[in-house]
Amino acid sequence: MSENHKANKKHSNHKQNENKETDDDEIAIDFSRIKNWFTKKKEKSKQKSQNKLDAEQIEPINSDEHTPQENKKEKTDEKEEIAIDMDAAKKFLKKYSIILLILIPIFFSIFFRMYPAYLPITDDWATSTVENHYQSQIMQKINAQYPNLPDLNKQQLIDSEWARFYSENKDMLKDQIKGTSLDMKKHYQDDTGQTYLLAIDPWLAYGYAKNKINYGHWGNELDEEGQSMYTLRNGREGQEAGFRLLPYLMTVNYKIMNIFTDASVLSAAFYIPVILLTLASIATFFIAKQFTGNIGAIVASTVFGIHAALLNRTAAGFSDTDNIIAFFEMIVVLFFILALNEKQTWKRIAYILLSGVSTGLYIRGHPSWWHIFDFLLGALFVYLIYQILKERKKIAEKFSNIFRSVEIKNSFVLGIIFFVSSLLFGTLIRTITDGNFIYWLKRISLMPFTEPLKFMLLKEVGINSIWPNVLTTVAELNTFSVSGVIVQIGGKLLFALSLLGIALLILKKTKNKNNRCIFYATLLIFWYIGSIYAAQSSVRFIAFVVPAFALSIGAFAYFFYEYGSEIIQKGMGLSKNTIRPILAILLMVLIIVPLIQASHQTSKNEIPTMNDAWYGALTKIKDNSNDAIISSWWDFGHWFVAVSERRVTFDGGDQGRRIHWIGKTLVTDNEDEAIGILRMLNCVQEKAPDKLDEFTGKTSKSIEILYDIFPISNPALAKEKYMEQGLNDEQATEMLDYTHCTDLIDQFVITSEDMVGKAGVWAHFGSWNFEKAEMFNKVKGKTYTQGVSILEKEFDLSETESDRLFYEIQEANGDQWISPWPNYMSGVRNCGPMNNGTLDCLQSLQGNNIVVRINLKEKEAKLLTNNNQKIVPNSLVYVTKQETVEKEMNDGSQAGFSVVLIPTGKDTYASLLAHPLIANSMFTRLFFLNGHGLKHFNLFDDRTDMTGLSIKTWTVDWEEGESNEVYSSLFEEKEDEDKEKLNEEIENTEQINSDEPILSAELNEDEKEKIDDKVEEVNLEKTIEKEIELDLNKSEE
Repeated sequence: MSENHKANKKHSNHKQNENKETDDDEIAIDFSRIKNWFTKKKEKSKQKSQNKLDAEQIEPINSDEHTPQENKKEKTDEKEEIAIDMDAAKKFLKKYSIILLILIPIFFSIFFRMYPAYLPITDDWATSTVENHYQSQIMQKINAQYPNLPDLNKQQLIDSEWARFYSENKDMLKDQIKGTSLDMKKHYQDDTGQTYLLAIDPWLAYGYAKNKINYGHWGNELDEEGQSMYTLRNGREGQEAGFRLLPYLMTVNYKIMNIFTDASVLSAAFYIPVILLTLASIATFFIAKQFTGNIGAIVASTVFGIHAALLNRTAAGFSDTDNIIAFFEMIVVLFFILALNEKQTWKRIAYILLSGVSTGLYIRGHPSWWHIFDFLLGALFVYLIYQILKERKKIAEKFSNIFRSVEIKNSFVLGIIFFVSSLLFGTLIRTITDGNFIYWLKRISLMPFTEPLKFMLLKEVGINSIWPNVLTTVAELNTFSVSGVIVQIGGKLLFALSLLGIALLILKKTKNKNNRCIFYATLLIFWYIGSIYAAQSSVRFIAFVVPAFALSIGAFAYFFYEYGSEIIQKGMGLSKNTIRPILAILLMVLIIVPLIQASHQTSKNEIPTMNDAWYGALTKIKDNSNDAIISSWWDFGHWFVAVSERRVTFDGGDQGRRIHWIGKTLVTDNEDEAIGILRMLNCVQEKAPDKLDEFTGKTSKSIEILYDIFPISNPALAKEKYMEQGLNDEQATEMLDYTHCTDLIDQFVITSEDMVGKAGVWAHFGSWNFEKAEMFNKVKGKTYTQGVSILEKEFDLSETESDRLFYEIQEANGDQWISPWPNYMSGVRNCGPMNNGTLDCLQSLQGNNIVVRINLKEKEAKLLTNNNQKIVPNSLVYVTKQETVEKEMNDGSQAGFSVVLIPTGKDTYASLLAHPLIANSMFTRLFFLNGHGLKHFNLFDDRTDMTGLSIKTWTVDWEEGESNEVYSSLFEEKEDEDKEKLNEEIENTEQINSDEPILSAELNEDEKEKIDDKVEEVNLEKTIEKEIELDLNKSEE
């Protein structure tokens, strides 16, 4: 063999070694620190010699028609066939091994994500419902037969009877459970049996997709210039409707599904998460395979596909942007890593351009694209530093040597191409869908640098604006501690093992001098730190810790599997073929099994928040209006738009300053003020204060003026009020278009039971103190001299008060200092029976039972205490025949809450404890008191869902109407009873015509007075009768 041929062969082998870093023979870890853990067993293999026997010399035991040679030939043929079959199987497995391995994570990802399609949890609910029904009947029977039997003995009888009943009626119970379960499923499915979308936000994307399919563009109308408009969002203003990636994918899926079946838009939207996360799981497999081999790839992709934290937001029906994020992050990283590892130049450039294109699509799909962009470039930068340090001697000799390193040059070029192509493709795609190339180029280019800072200031209040920030109350943005994040992603053990996987990547030695494990480890570190920080800021972002965790735990699995088998082989002398299956099972038990259990529970509990009750209520609005606007708290706004197809004041993607205005509508006790706010929102949304700012120059002053205007329904009187506040005639006339327009449309208001638990939020925003907000905005972060000067000059405060407020502001959280968080402090609970006009209402307050005694006659209330201390609620809210009244309680120490008394029937009541600010609020009167006494709100629809939660829909009369006398019949019935009772007492009293006093020791003063008056009236009637009788007698005579 020639020397050149040998050199070429050597170079070829070396190239193959570089391309396969994860091969067992090409990778090693320095085991010097752990040698001598095991004593190596030496075994001497002895070669056994075996004489071959001539088959022809051996007589067969039994004679056969076949000769020995024929028998031998048949056996040989069978062995050859088996050998051929085994070889074919091995070749098949080798050829398709990757596909077969990928099917594992694909199966798990699809299996658990499909739970919501058939709602298995209803089987549990049905079983509990049916069994509880019959167990309750058995209990009643046992209690009736053995009333004096001890509870323990009763329970034994109940258990015994239930076991007998269950054994004798298994088939009947099974049928009832099945039927009940099907009925429960229907509550969360449309008429075709399609499960509703799980959360609220997916309905936004569904609405856009439905528009595209129904109207051919993303909105529901075209304006005069041909611009697509979604007129149902943002109230009367509407919104421009443009391309959105997630709805676009829904429309593509809709068209594909309709090739095979008659699918609805809802179905197409429902299955998007299953498709995207399955593809993302495949991408995870190939990412992990680059540095952890097949075993790490299986573990990483399976963990990614089934992890409960990600599954919770990407199950079928949870068709939100989380799916876009998870999918594109893995696709971008996959192409980037493939480019980094590729040796052929054209393939390397193709892969990095694909990564750039994927980033460009990600930019169009979600604004959070920048973090994976930053992580990749950051990791590449660290890797370049690592390579430069390795080549430092050559670089020190001559700086130009820095680019003689192929790895440094290639990595640097990849970084430049990725940076430029990502921003360029992102800008081009955005320009194609929205236009304005220069604008998007500037904005997208700055995002990787500016967005991290914006994220850190996401929930700040009172710094940039005096208006409240809705993000402080979004449930998805609640904070988490690091320990909480660790628990959510798998607990301390799995978290520690994932960190160990990263550490082992750093320590990993390869024969390839370009140790790209440094890049992988750095990427995982950045990804971990960034996602954990995000998860601390918002519970929603816990899902995005999963990719880093999955890849890290995959790295641990690889080292555990590969080097664990090597250590055990050297220490115990066992073959790898024996050891590796055992290690694989251990990995399953350690990592996969606990996650599967969590995934099962998570998927099982994924049920839609939408149900038939809500769907019916919104459909009724659609069927009974042409153009209308719905006002409620913003959470369910996407439902209102997508199902009722009517305008909405605000929704989950468009709250703005309306959080204050709707909050104030709900928290105010002035119906006229509430109607005035709704009128303004119906006219121009939230533009009125901005317009008024042009005339006053101060937002807090503008809002003060508006609150003087709202209760005034007459435009002429409203104009006079504007002018009293300093506006000229022209300005006042212009403001009437914002607060008293003449083109009002139908107005609906929805009060639902979920809003009771959210009272602390809407009441917080509705009670927002703009003067305090302005103080906080101007004084926070100032020096003492500056702050006190501002408070004295601009807010006309004394030096002492300014000093006190300055220190309060510096130490305060803006949200807490500017506005309280009023809420309902108990549930509705029935009071005891009335006793001589007195009610005792048992309530639970912060886990403690309290009794509020209410005197219905005097309308007084107090708490019953052990030490006879007089503690009273701040106020008592009760109803009369025609209105709702709030009476303040001052005769004693105030308890810090108010009591709402709710009639439930004749002489029966329930009570509710509430913060004094919302005890007599519009929400209390609409939801708990059914609109009693209100003159502008009419009950349009009232229904209860399967779980017992109430949904009440109201229409609004802009002109004052008759008072809603919801409870008047109870009062009339009570009045009739009182009269009848009084008459009976008088008729049955024998002392009426005697000189003896009426026995009234048991009556109170008012009742005595009524009886005395009645006696006088009866005596007068009898006297008149006698005089008439005398006159008649005289006439006859």
